[in-house]
Amino acid sequence: MLSTVVSWGQSSETIELWTNKVPGESSEKQPAKISGNTSGNVKRLSEVTNPLLTVYRPEQPNASKAGIIVCPGGGYNILAIDKEGDEIAEWLNTLGYTAFVLQYRVPKNDKGAAQDIQRAIKIVRSKASEFQLDTNNIGLIGFSAGGHLSALASTTFKTPFYESQDEIDAFSSQSNFTMLIYPAYLDKGENKTIHPDFTLDKDTPPFFIFGTADDPYGNSSFVMGQALRDNKTPVELHVYPKGGHGYGLRDGNAAGEQWPKLAKEWLEKVAVSKPKLNDMQVIGSHNSYKIEIEKPLYDYLHGVSPKIESLQYGHVSLEKQLDLGLRNLELDVFYDPLGGHFSNPKGLDIVKTLGKTPLDFDIEEKLKKPGLKMFHVQDIDFRSHHLLFRDGLKNLKKWSDKHPNHTPVVILINTKDQEVPQTRTPLTFDKTALDSLDVEIRSVFSDSELITPDAVRGNFKTLEEAVLKAGWPELSELKGKFLFVLDEKEARINDYLGGHDGLKGRVLFVNSKEGNPEAAFRIINNPITDFEYIKTLVDKGYMVRTRADAGTKEARTKSYARFEKAKASGAQVISTDYYVPSTLFDSDFKIIFDDNTYEKIKN
Repeated sequence: MLSTVVSWGQSSETIELWTNKVPGESSEKQPAKISGNTSGNVKRLSEVTNPLLTVYRPEQPNASKAGIIVCPGGGYNILAIDKEGDEIAEWLNTLGYTAFVLQYRVPKNDKGAAQDIQRAIKIVRSKASEFQLDTNNIGLIGFSAGGHLSALASTTFKTPFYESQDEIDAFSSQSNFTMLIYPAYLDKGENKTIHPDFTLDKDTPPFFIFGTADDPYGNSSFVMGQALRDNKTPVELHVYPKGGHGYGLRDGNAAGEQWPKLAKEWLEKVAVSKPKLNDMQVIGSHNSYKIEIEKPLYDYLHGVSPKIESLQYGHVSLEKQLDLGLRNLELDVFYDPLGGHFSNPKGLDIVKTLGKTPLDFDIEEKLKKPGLKMFHVQDIDFRSHHLLFRDGLKNLKKWSDKHPNHTPVVILINTKDQEVPQTRTPLTFDKTALDSLDVEIRSVFSDSELITPDAVRGNFKTLEEAVLKAGWPELSELKGKFLFVLDEKEARINDYLGGHDGLKGRVLFVNSKEGNPEAAFRIINNPITDFEYIKTLVDKGYMVRTRADAGTKEARTKSYARFEKAKASGAQVISTDYYVPSTLFDSDFKIIFDDNTYEKIKN
């Protein structure tokens, strides 16, 4: 039987899985060979020692941004590379999917094949931007032994089959969806049950399975379908009476003509691009805890300086803001570890000297308690829906527990220690104070209720690398969670990073400039002057917060120019003081999306 060096197919674009030494192999890599056995008009690839992916790009990609790895069968002896590889890829191209035909190691190298498919999934995911794919929409389709390999990869992705080689191995080897066409060897368990190596759990992806009753390996379809059903994993199982085994999608076999139609319909339901955290755009509030300055004090301060007009705003409670649909809040905190530092603000005495009775304030003497305090400006703008930061967090937690499926809420934190003339001097917000931020947040929220830098970083070396290469998590995985961001300048950010390189172990993201290992979330407040900058950041994969108005200016002039730029920039978080019109001066200025909501998925 003659063998020749492989050369076939319409695609010349290939990717080596292992650019250096192939794991577990002592021999040098050699080109694969095509067997002289062409029975059944099938090209059989043999002696694969240099595993490859052959890339098939569609002329007209569909909207799914899905990439599908094709795993041909051949009993782990050869690869039916045309019938169950190239022809399948070309069919997927006609549906608008980018396909990758996997040449995994044969013959008789099950362990090597398992390593190859894990590596292949990671490579495709790492090249998602190059192929315009969604990193969370990478699937498998496998035939016969390739079906077994696909099922193995889809159920054992939490167990790496080889030691990390390079930065590519920071990506997940999880399949987002899997199709098995006349799979084999899945019933190697006791009494022909599911293969014992397979581990099905809550993260097992949805499956499409097609087989026939007269297939000698047909029991594999049944046991896999049953195991998925028992695991409550979405599965679509089709079993036709006749068709045998190894028919691909060639004409002349009823099963081979039918499964592509069913698979196409299934893919249209399952292989859809799912929005990620950075695909959302939400409107939120600025200084969200703030109750407006009472009128006698405001009038007095306005007489001293008209600039006080920039503080003429207030908000409904945090809970009511969330009920309206806002999904961004901003909280200012002061350090007060012993308590009492901010008790009896001077503004109350000013009101009394004016012959007025101040509105009730801090009846429960919250300011005397130790812990972070939450208000705007000491002695002047001190009224807050929650004087204790921890109390505000508890109310957010209570609201979230009542609405467990809410879109993630982004909360910006400003740490306050600025001195203001003729007011008391705040305590310095030093590293100990910054540590107390994490402590108080974690005293209310569990890690499962938080979107943390560690969770987003995953296996990547840096947070920035994770968001730029793999992207932010899917929104569907983040329901009911909170993401905290430290809105500060470099010096304070560095204090927060101290002992926590790259934000390891920290709760809050930080406003670090791109190029830093912890960079992921930027705060760029002016969407007019920085419009192109924001667009560039968003396009790269960063999240950005900007503002639709500031200092009451836009509300007084009824100017929406800033809001329009904020929306067009793609910034994910847009802050305002006017999600409802002001009741403190005459203006109908209101920031809300065109459909009268405060959150949407960007087009």
